[in-house]
Amino acid sequence: MSMLRAQCNRFRFRNLGIAMLTAVVSTLLSTACPASNSEVRHASLVHDGISRTYRLFVPLNLSSSNPAPLVLVLHGGGGNGDKMARLTKFDAAARKYGFIVVYPDAYEKHWNDGRQGTSYTSMDTNVDDVGFLETLIGHIQSQFAIDASRVYITGASNGGMMTYRMLCERTPLFAAAAPVIANMPTDLVGACVPAAPIPMLILNGEEDPLMPWNGGEIAPDFPKRRKVFKGTVVSTEETVAYWSTWNACTSVGEKTYLPDADPNDGTRIWVQSHTGGTDGAVVHLYGVEGGGHGWPGGAQYLVESIIGKVSQDVDATELIWQFFQNHTRE
Repeated sequence: MSMLRAQCNRFRFRNLGIAMLTAVVSTLLSTACPASNSEVRHASLVHDGISRTYRLFVPLNLSSSNPAPLVLVLHGGGGNGDKMARLTKFDAAARKYGFIVVYPDAYEKHWNDGRQGTSYTSMDTNVDDVGFLETLIGHIQSQFAIDASRVYITGASNGGMMTYRMLCERTPLFAAAAPVIANMPTDLVGACVPAAPIPMLILNGEEDPLMPWNGGEIAPDFPKRRKVFKGTVVSTEETVAYWSTWNACTSVGEKTYLPDADPNDGTRIWVQSHTGGTDGAVVHLYGVEGGGHGWPGGAQYLVESIIGKVSQDVDATELIWQFFQNHTRE
């Protein structure tokens, strides 16, 4: 059983960009726990002998009489929970719609998402991230009134791949999931044994230079000064087909384009839905034509020559929450 503990401290951080797939200079991370009248709490728990940290946002306007939904938001490689909060602005959505959001921190900034043969410590030493996230959910449920039928998970890049792994190994924990700029790791596909159907929203950029739309090696040329093997992924088409097949979807709709909200961003977003699955499970694929390795509606956190274009045609956070709120786990 994991030993749980909270630590209190104060900290300041600089406003730095998010790194999705490789270590970039990080801000100082605190395990501070602010006063109870603060919406943001930083805390830690010990799992498998390792102190694991996380950022928790609990809206002050949340009704204590009604169990709230819980959303897990997993950062990309090289990032942390604070950076992911700034990129996605899930705090504002939580305050607006009345849910709790937690941003866990990966061990040494990378999730053990099922890839093999990489140089990342969490993967090389097989850190138990699946167990950590499961324990974290239980810990939050012990502290707050959480609706267990409305626990959701999303993540970007390495966090998106970790989302897939959680669905492979702990499907019943979640009512729906939304991996962003992430395909399934090749090594994970053969080992994936979901326990239940799961509604999915997948959002990928067709011109992503780091997470290849058509599958293959992840970010082979980044960073240029220190090339390391980051594993391989299957294509977006294969990723969608896997979950559509698992969900036993019976119908595939036509591609439908969303309004071109920002004609100057060089992107267009389309959606194609796989429906008719077991217990109403669906898979919605949002493809970003011209889009790169970014969170739509978020910042251009690195230059276009490295990550490609970040679409402004949709707010991915709003899109994901609207999808989540339509699904519960029976």
